[in-house]
Amino acid sequence: MHRPNSFSQLSFFGKGPHETYIDRKNGAKLGIYTGQVEEFVHDYMRPQENGNLTEVRWAELTNSKGEGIRIEDLGGTLLNVSAWPYSQDDLNEANHIHELPKRDFVTFNIDLVQRGVGGDLPGMINLHDAYILHKDREYRYSFTINRK
Repeated sequence: MHRPNSFSQLSFFGKGPHETYIDRKNGAKLGIYTGQVEEFVHDYMRPQENGNLTEVRWAELTNSKGEGIRIEDLGGTLLNVSAWPYSQDDLNEANHIHELPKRDFVTFNIDLVQRGVGGDLPGMINLHDAYILHKDREYRYSFTINRK
């Protein structure tokens, strides 16, 4: 979803404070973390999805007055969230980080899970089966969105 860029503070209870993925979260601690959306962005050499946070119980995207939205895991599956100061289309169209525009909105992603990133061997993705999202499976999750 997109929210106005005045909603620039992200708080969450999950693995952090840095980005984590299903196969890259052991070095993160479960806790409550707060920061500006841009602090959670991870600039890779090639623009791509980034800043994912795993095992999220709740997350809030708020403005300077503390107003905004709060999402909470409802089914016990835990959530993955990320927030960016640009859009998915911007990521798809940019070839270099400096080509990402600053938008007047924040993209707030709420996912069940994201596939692993792999990379156990240098130069090879080598993604383990446990971290692949299989197309022949049904995935379900539920969450609430409330005004804060």
